[in-house]
Amino acid sequence: MTWEDIEKYMFDRFEKETDLKAILFVIGIRESGKIQSKYTKENKQDLMNLAACKVLSLSGYFEVSHLDAESWPVWKQAKPIPEMNASQQEQFLKDHIIKYFQDEQLIDSPVSGS
Repeated sequence: MTWEDIEKYMFDRFEKETDLKAILFVIGIRESGKIQSKYTKENKQDLMNLAACKVLSLSGYFEVSHLDAESWPVWKQAKPIPEMNASQQEQFLKDHIIKYFQDEQLIDSPVSGS
């Protein structure tokens, strides 16, 4: 699976171009299990943060320490994130989002002939 596969899946699903932030937002909604008709800027930031922590938890960078009073996961950093420039950070997140999509089996993979 590639980043382009995810972009195509999102375009097919939502009928509009998506970027990294939009994909994190959708993952955040999926992980929170709470769909609303409108989101404030703060809601969107919280959902994108939830998504970033979730996808980075797949490589052990974050873990849930507990749930808050509203059953929202409170994340703690489990190991240091490597120092990176902005483009490396973006690729790092994209790689983890690809892993998330694979682990969650969100996109049907074409059957390969052997």
